[in-house]
Amino acid sequence: MNEPASDGRYMLHVLSAVAVVIPARDEAELIGEAVRAALTSMSRAEQTHGVRSILTVVFDSCVDDSERVAIEAAAGDARAEFLSIAAGKVGRARAVGVRHALERLGEPLPNVWLANTDADSAVPEEWVSTQLTFARNGVAAVLGTIEPDRHSVMNAHTREWATRYRPIDGHGHIHGANLGVRADAYVATGGFANVSSDEDVRLARSLADLGFKLVSTKQAPVATSFRTGGRAPHGFAEFLQGIRSSG
Repeated sequence: MNEPASDGRYMLHVLSAVAVVIPARDEAELIGEAVRAALTSMSRAEQTHGVRSILTVVFDSCVDDSERVAIEAAAGDARAEFLSIAAGKVGRARAVGVRHALERLGEPLPNVWLANTDADSAVPEEWVSTQLTFARNGVAAVLGTIEPDRHSVMNAHTREWATRYRPIDGHGHIHGANLGVRADAYVATGGFANVSSDEDVRLARSLADLGFKLVSTKQAPVATSFRTGGRAPHGFAEFLQGIRSSG
């Protein structure tokens, strides 16, 4: 275990605000559930940790009804805000969402927690609260696990994935669908890279290289879509596709 650093990397932080960020690209079928789940988790965190929260959904090059479905799912909740860009890169979409949320919150960076997930994923109610509990004990980033959602078809390929996956404390997985980071630590890395995939992996590695404290936990797994046709090159869907090709 590293000794506590004097520059704030391991100091206990008073967190006053949370930003949940969701990038979306043609996810009309699932984004409504993602938005509702995020807002529910935010409400619980407001009660358990006394924070204020904002949800930022970034539609990137969408040509379906994702925006309409997401706005309807928010049901007028003032915490939900929506942006549209045409980058075609999930890293850019996440970065735009984070920047917007930080500007809207106007809080000192060490006091803001950034909870990241995906438009095809539904976070559990305790998701934000779980991350905040880690954060208030000096953790700069929380790397969570995933599990198949109720829409996923469990076939030979997804069952093979399940035999390889290790949803345990101290796991080695990194998922943009379940990744939390303190805002000052995020900014110190330069933020999400302007790439089409692996922006989550790059961020986690940069945080570790800079000496920030990371925790990999099995708590509060996020239900995500298990599909072989994905939006991001080299993403989770491509991993499933690789299992199918090699089977």
